[in-house]
Amino acid sequence: MRFSGVQRVVLKLAKNLPVPFKRQKVRVFHSNQMYICAKFRFKQKIKERFLILAWGLYDLANQFFALNVVSLYFVRWITIEKQTPEIFYSISFGFSMFLVACLAPFLGTISDLTRRHRLFLVSFTLLSILFTVCLGLTESVMWGLVFFAIANFGCQGAIIFYN
Repeated sequence: MRFSGVQRVVLKLAKNLPVPFKRQKVRVFHSNQMYICAKFRFKQKIKERFLILAWGLYDLANQFFALNVVSLYFVRWITIEKQTPEIFYSISFGFSMFLVACLAPFLGTISDLTRRHRLFLVSFTLLSILFTVCLGLTESVMWGLVFFAIANFGCQGAIIFYN
């Protein structure tokens, strides 16, 4: 069989193409194998959608904490209801942020080396949740400031591993 000039050029180019562009052998599945593959793909899609929903809910809860606890309600509880000077809130907030700034490089390095970002994210999130609940259970200003500093540390520390 003789090839024209254009066909020879196309054949030469086809030999140099990477594997995905070359003609692949078609795999023939039996009906049972096709069912298993379709079922696997369906489970993968559900898992992907669940992960997207979980990340969206985490982000929503994180914003609620930052907007409501950190900047609105806790400050009002300390300053208006408990008649405490605002400087105590500022010291507590500043201390928690200082701890995050000091420990973030080390914790980030450890999570990168161990490849366990999710473990750190969940741990810091649970720390934040636990001490936010403790905020609602205390009437003492001193313990409230301590619980707030730890809860804020957990929330801000989790952001390191979230991004």
